[in-house]
Amino acid sequence: MKAVATDLDHTLIKHEFAIDDISVETFKKLKEKGYKTIVATARGFYQAYYFTKKLNPDYVISDNGALVTKFINGEKEIIFKVNIPDDIKRDIISSIEEYDNLIFMLESGDDLYVNPCKAEPDFCDKHVEIFTKVQQFDKDLRVNIMRNLKDFPKDKPLTRICIFDFLQTEEVQNKLKNIAEKYKGKVKYAQSFKTVFEFGCSDKGKALDFLMDYANIKKEELISFGDSLADIPLLDKSGIPVAVENARDELKENAMYIADSVFENGTDKFIRENLLNE
Repeated sequence: MKAVATDLDHTLIKHEFAIDDISVETFKKLKEKGYKTIVATARGFYQAYYFTKKLNPDYVISDNGALVTKFINGEKEIIFKVNIPDDIKRDIISSIEEYDNLIFMLESGDDLYVNPCKAEPDFCDKHVEIFTKVQQFDKDLRVNIMRNLKDFPKDKPLTRICIFDFLQTEEVQNKLKNIAEKYKGKVKYAQSFKTVFEFGCSDKGKALDFLMDYANIKKEELISFGDSLADIPLLDKSGIPVAVENARDELKENAMYIADSVFENGTDKFIRENLLNE
């Protein structure tokens, strides 16, 4: 094995606002042993930054594979990017901007846009608090609070459109599915969790194809970890694909091994027992 790639939410971290010290120490030991380390997340880059800063991986695959960032001692360099075509981006946004019960989290370069929502009033505040902490590490980040999606500057390029629908109304669900069907084959539509919906033009597998060529990593040299359907392309590119016990059954079918649940630090245990010989 030469490289380790892992998803974040429900694979390495249990909670969206915290990371265990054991994971930070695991990544540190992997780097000391000479392994290349890769975080592969559906989150936007800055949504994941709080964790990646602590883990200090060599590379970050973010935006569900639409962005790959080289990450050296906290310094970032974008090496791969796939934007949503401008006309499609504008159409998707105009189709859903009327709904005031949704939360949108949009990253465009160093600008991050997020709006409050009556359906989940604490959600925006918690994330803004995290982003404020990130700004202490990265002065480039600008956090913009929108009243609603109509405030988003339509000329901004986007690698991913991220929508949080906490009410799960049939009207909104059907609207999102209709948009996905309209652009089938051009834009990928993913539902990461029951409340999280995403549109983008890449996946973790495509990003990994680029990164493996860029960093000279062969399939048989890569071990990867995941839990959701978005991680299937990640595991498919890996010589040793591992699912955590709490993973979706469809992902487990693509795994060579099943690690303990994330709630038992399964990814860390598997790495320590099989790569670090602890």
